[in-house]
Amino acid sequence: MATQYAAQVSATQVGPYFVQQYYQVFQQQKDFVYQFYNEASSMVRVDGVTSQSASEMVEIHQMITSLNFTGIEIKTINSLDSWNRGVLVVVSGSVKSRDFSGWRKFVQTFFLAPQEKGYFVLNDIFHLLDEEVPDQLPPSAVLEQEHDYQPAISTHHPELPGSDYALEEEAGVYVDSVHIEEDVPVEEYSFQEYQEEQDPEAEIVEEDTPLEDTNPLLQSVAETAQEPVPAIEEPVEEPPKLTYASILLAKGKVAPSVSSRPSFTQSTPPASDWNHASQPSLQQYPVTSVVVDTDVDAVDESSQLEGESKSVYVRNLPPTVTNVDILQEFRTFGKIKHDGVVLRNRKDADVCYAFVEFEDVQSVQNAIKASPIQLAGKQVYIEERRPNTSSTSHGRGRGRGGRFGGRTLGRGGDQNAKDNNRSKINGFRGIKMLECSCLNWSRVTYVWQNEPATFSLPAPIPQWPQGSGFGSLKIRLGELEVCEVTKFEFVWGFNMSQHGKQGISFYKPIGIPDGFFNLGHYCQSNEKPLRGFVLVAGEMFKSEPGHCCYSSSDSMPALMTPVDYTLVWCSDDGGDENFDTCGCFWLPQPPEGYKSLGFVVTNRPEKPQLGEIRCVRADLTDKCEAYRLIVNTHSKFLKVPFKVWSTRPLHRGMRGRGVSVGSFFCSGHWIPGEELDIACLKNLDNSLHAMPNLDQIRALIRHYGPTVFFHPDEAFLPSSVSWFFQNGALLYRKGDSIGVAIDSEGSNLPRGGTNDGEYWIDLPTDGRKKRVKHGNFESSKLYIHVKPASGGTYTDIVMWVFCPFNGPGTLKVGLMNISLSKIGQHVGDWEHFTLRISNFTGELWSIYFSQHSGGVWVEAFDLEFIEGNKAVIYSSKSGHASYPHPGNYIQGSTKLEIGVRNDAARSHFYVDSSTQFEIVAAEYLGDGVVNEPSWLQFMRGWGPKVIYDSRTELDKIISFLPLMLRYSIQNIFSKLPMELYGEEGPTGPMEKNNWVGDERC
Repeated sequence: MATQYAAQVSATQVGPYFVQQYYQVFQQQKDFVYQFYNEASSMVRVDGVTSQSASEMVEIHQMITSLNFTGIEIKTINSLDSWNRGVLVVVSGSVKSRDFSGWRKFVQTFFLAPQEKGYFVLNDIFHLLDEEVPDQLPPSAVLEQEHDYQPAISTHHPELPGSDYALEEEAGVYVDSVHIEEDVPVEEYSFQEYQEEQDPEAEIVEEDTPLEDTNPLLQSVAETAQEPVPAIEEPVEEPPKLTYASILLAKGKVAPSVSSRPSFTQSTPPASDWNHASQPSLQQYPVTSVVVDTDVDAVDESSQLEGESKSVYVRNLPPTVTNVDILQEFRTFGKIKHDGVVLRNRKDADVCYAFVEFEDVQSVQNAIKASPIQLAGKQVYIEERRPNTSSTSHGRGRGRGGRFGGRTLGRGGDQNAKDNNRSKINGFRGIKMLECSCLNWSRVTYVWQNEPATFSLPAPIPQWPQGSGFGSLKIRLGELEVCEVTKFEFVWGFNMSQHGKQGISFYKPIGIPDGFFNLGHYCQSNEKPLRGFVLVAGEMFKSEPGHCCYSSSDSMPALMTPVDYTLVWCSDDGGDENFDTCGCFWLPQPPEGYKSLGFVVTNRPEKPQLGEIRCVRADLTDKCEAYRLIVNTHSKFLKVPFKVWSTRPLHRGMRGRGVSVGSFFCSGHWIPGEELDIACLKNLDNSLHAMPNLDQIRALIRHYGPTVFFHPDEAFLPSSVSWFFQNGALLYRKGDSIGVAIDSEGSNLPRGGTNDGEYWIDLPTDGRKKRVKHGNFESSKLYIHVKPASGGTYTDIVMWVFCPFNGPGTLKVGLMNISLSKIGQHVGDWEHFTLRISNFTGELWSIYFSQHSGGVWVEAFDLEFIEGNKAVIYSSKSGHASYPHPGNYIQGSTKLEIGVRNDAARSHFYVDSSTQFEIVAAEYLGDGVVNEPSWLQFMRGWGPKVIYDSRTELDKIISFLPLMLRYSIQNIFSKLPMELYGEEGPTGPMEKNNWVGDERC
């Protein structure tokens, strides 16, 4: 959680680490910098007397990409703990751009707001100063000028081991100046090659810290850093957003400022740097250059210093380690020569090692005796550096063997095989490491695993009344018949934690009935029970009686095997001899006139059998779209990007014929808006035979009907529509000041049309007004609309609740709660929730919770059940939004705890929808089967349009808040629905776009 997280790290750790990540992403992939921000963010760019601001993600992205910098020099980094556990980061330096000549100073101020897995940029102010700075000086000259500069500490914190990167002087070590040709875009940011001309011994201050003085804050941070960070759900509605800005405590990545070890003595046994922490030195260290080898094999460093006896070889380093980390760690063993650290980071081989050269042999002995040590959260081994007989030898040379020869990583053949080969654990077939950048993952492990727990509803599913095809396990779609498979066999996956729950697994369906064929594999997160489905398909034949659609010899068959497979992505790029646990993703290549509906996953690089899957004739398919992003990663060696999404039909809703297959979509190059390589099925059976009949609908409601709880302090309760009319509700027409009474059935309401503002309903004008506003709980009921979903393979039972009045809201700003006098109130409030039920089995699959202008689907395993298979719905106080669990929900920014409160709790105010309901519409059943009430066709406002001076009220609230938050709060308020401001009464159920269309999420 953000609160726990923020309590364990300080601004002096967060700020510098953020700056490193931000500018690295800025130069490598500027198009992705926007991921440091979210919808609540705002950005201001000031240049002299002109300024630009951005409060939308698109605007922020455009502003960032418009910065044509050709050179950047970071001078200082200051960070400060700020409001509500946020961090204020101030960066100063100079920039060179194609938009102006010479160098100009800048100051960039970030406010980092806490989120569930770290921080995001809430506010960003980039200020270009008028003053020009001279052309860049050579590094040595710059260092001479800054040598006597006294560091200014931005805030007081307990001293932590390692460099305190909040110090301005340390910023010179931490971030390098960047020098680039004028007309060339920024291509490289690097750590500073800090080359000091003075004796490094004069700059090193060694201090011993007793064990009992170890900083408790450091121990807390260190323990947290070694624990895996839970992955979080990324809503496609982009709820809680996970970005590059979730930058701390990702598994395998630790802030540089927490790696240190004590001064070495003969009597001190090797110990973890987390338990023995030296106090930080305020002096700068002689840092050598960081060399990163990416696309070519590294030159063996051993041959360059053959015969040296004052050097050590350091292996198994984490890829995030820096020269500063190594210097701080190894200076405790003895004096290090100037430029005595050579760091090699083999990204292509996932190997990081270093050579450290000391002033004397005793220091080498001290370092070797201390091995192994802990450095940046990883166990590191120290060995004497041995000369090589040949610089081209792969048998003894440090680094990597031949590309496709022996795959032992390390200093040579069998000697280090036990340390560098892939490990085996608990009978699994191997562990591979993969770097991921989405969902806050830094390193993950591919493993075989046991099948996760499955989910079943609390009570058995009853025998449904007789009908056509509902609950019969198979559904006809025309020439195809499909059934739902929910049993799977694990194929491949990767985990982000030791217990394996924070990971993704890929499965193939098993137990496929005879005559049916697989259309694609299945994927889901390990954090939830195994509860998914894929459809398998079989052809309908002429010999089967009663079927109006069938395939014949005159047409192409409905199903065909693919002609080949295309390898979309492989986790190991085919670059490792141990293929047992590599994940390979294959796209079936369909014959001409056919479509693929899913992918095949294997754990070996060999192509799947052609009979593994079937392709479907194109006219029997429909378009699908990528829905929720499941994973964003890249391959191990070549860093080939890879993303996986869940899918859904493009044409959804009551009239949509697209049928979800349950498979996923994956690609490394797909751009949103492009058509996918796969399709979904289309239901061409116009009879919709699998939809429930009226008796089955009633049985479903009686079995699954939720209980709706209202808040114990709710003042504006629901009522029936007829009670509302009978107790004085009035119909107004534009231009008339006197309203007309409405009969109990609403038969005198205008029918059809659109909400053109010509008519509206209002409360009575006599003494009954106050009483009507508070509703009538005894008469309340749920109004039911039943419609097809996913092409008739699912049924949506939409339950509408009516409240005569929606009360004013409560604004939450951090710990403050501000009651709003009028904002949020309006007459005539319609809210709903939706039960989605599988037509294959009649099983409740999920419930949609409507929340003002949007909502969220919650799967059955995450629901709260009160009796049997009846779920609980919590209606929020005053606003009547629906939630699956009690609590205080924020409509705005949950990360900042700023927005309108929606309080949900259980009370004695409840409505049992399984008994208190009225079916008002089920269009698919045909005319006359369901008697629609007259008021259902009223398409105008169920409340008057009233203009409140809400802007003034909000401005008063904003004026009392900190300046850094005002842009974000204004941005949050501007995105709240108009209904919340009480400016216009909402329309009835039938006028809303989700009456015919799919739910909004």
